[in-house]
Amino acid sequence: MATSNVQLVIFGGTGDLTTRMLMPSLLGLFDTGKLANFAVLILSNRNFTDDDYREFIRPFLRRSTKPDIPGFLQHIFYQTMDVTKATDYTAAATKSHEIDKKFDLGGNRIFYFAVAPRLFSPIIASLPDSGFLARPGYKRVVIEKPFGQDYPSAKALNEQLNHLFHEDQIFRIDHYLEKRMVQNIMLTRFGNGLTEGIWNSHFIDNVQVTLSETVGLENRAGYYDQMGATRDMVQNHIFQLISLLAMDQPISLRQGDVTEAKVAALRMLKTPDLQLINQQFVLGQYLGNQQEPAYLDEERIPKTSRTETFVAGELNFNSYRWDGVPFYFRTGKRLATKTTRIDVVFKAPQLKLFEEHHQVIDHLAPNILTILIDPDEGLSMQLNTRDSDEETFGSTNAILANTQPATGFETPEAYESLLSDIIDGNTENFPQWREIAVAWQFIDALRAGWQKTSPIIHQYLLGSMGPEQADKLLTRTGRYWAFDPTK
Repeated sequence: MATSNVQLVIFGGTGDLTTRMLMPSLLGLFDTGKLANFAVLILSNRNFTDDDYREFIRPFLRRSTKPDIPGFLQHIFYQTMDVTKATDYTAAATKSHEIDKKFDLGGNRIFYFAVAPRLFSPIIASLPDSGFLARPGYKRVVIEKPFGQDYPSAKALNEQLNHLFHEDQIFRIDHYLEKRMVQNIMLTRFGNGLTEGIWNSHFIDNVQVTLSETVGLENRAGYYDQMGATRDMVQNHIFQLISLLAMDQPISLRQGDVTEAKVAALRMLKTPDLQLINQQFVLGQYLGNQQEPAYLDEERIPKTSRTETFVAGELNFNSYRWDGVPFYFRTGKRLATKTTRIDVVFKAPQLKLFEEHHQVIDHLAPNILTILIDPDEGLSMQLNTRDSDEETFGSTNAILANTQPATGFETPEAYESLLSDIIDGNTENFPQWREIAVAWQFIDALRAGWQKTSPIIHQYLLGSMGPEQADKLLTRTGRYWAFDPTK
């Protein structure tokens, strides 16, 4: 249950993040009694009064229940602010202190940066002299992705934060870590003798992570063309999933021990060889059709852009546990379906018992453990069986466990969980700096290799699962993607 006595200071109060996610989520916590004595101070550049902002935000406060919206809005305040002006910080801090006194909040504040990444550093630099940090009470800071554009920029941002906040006061958002099935990966692995005993190269042939989107740029052209799929999705979400899949058992479930195990796994990733880099990684851009533009035809995208909207790759570990086991990933926009899933493909069975049987099919499929994360969540195990009404052996059936629709990553409901953890001071489901650092170091090395080798940007059709070269990542070694909705 979330703790009371807190003031959320939100930089950037009129954008999508605040209006569609943060404010409805806070209403949800208020409506369920998890947030009682609190206040929210919105800092943005529009010339609003408190009442103006309350009327502005009211249409966004819709829920299936009938919450006390007027009561909620009495906790919402607004201050016009230009984040580049020092005098505006002083005025905002003064109002924040007045609000703190009115609600007797004990000086507890959470600073939420719901602004463009380029404004993170100026805001942090302005906090010490503003008066925001002068009063007693805990102080925490929340930063959405991206945390930097590469390792040097991420390191500089982290050092700037560390001058003002301890690591346990910094909350770096990665929505995937709040998902139930992501949090279940460790329990699935280490809480079951069946899986823990076979979670290694003796039994597993390969691991596949698919994170596909059907949407395009969604008014993020400037940001996306600067970042691309690799830095937008792989450095954070996909590496978080892969670290949970590849790590050894932590000493305990304390966050420091889990972080240590995840970092150790990522440090064992083999840096791509320049001679093999274009065989092990595939980049792509989506084409258009009569209804939708190609990437190069999108507004604000240069015609000469080489930014990838799709990336697939093969990762390998310097690890006894994973010797010879490739970890494949793919992510992209404008693909056939929206899904996030993990397919753990086990080694094919020895067929000597069945190979001479005239009723066996030509090929027994490998066993596959699937972890469904979004839009459905649950577990599925693919086994070879004989149907009672069939004469042949070897039909493939899936055993499903606990499959149900998932709460979307970026929905008010998902943000309620994030905000509740932040207010409680629970950093368990937020990436720590060491994880982010080692992920950026690998991505920087990968991108440096691409700069030297100038890889082909393959085109792919809207509604496909990416360029055909992504299939060849696997087929060249006799493997295939376990999930293909186009077939």
